[in-house]
Amino acid sequence: AHATCYRNLPVECKFGSLREILLPSSCLTIPRLEVPMETILGISRKPSKF
Repeated sequence: AHATCYRNLPVECKFGSLREILLPSSCLTIPRLEVPMETILGISRKPSKF
């Protein structure tokens, strides 16, 4: 921000009009690539007939 505008900014960002649609960081997780998506979702895959 410009030096003169900086004084008008709040200390903490409240995300303005996006506040209602943003998820807090505590709702997010880091993907675990070594775990298959089927295991995470609890889906069992049928074996292919090839």
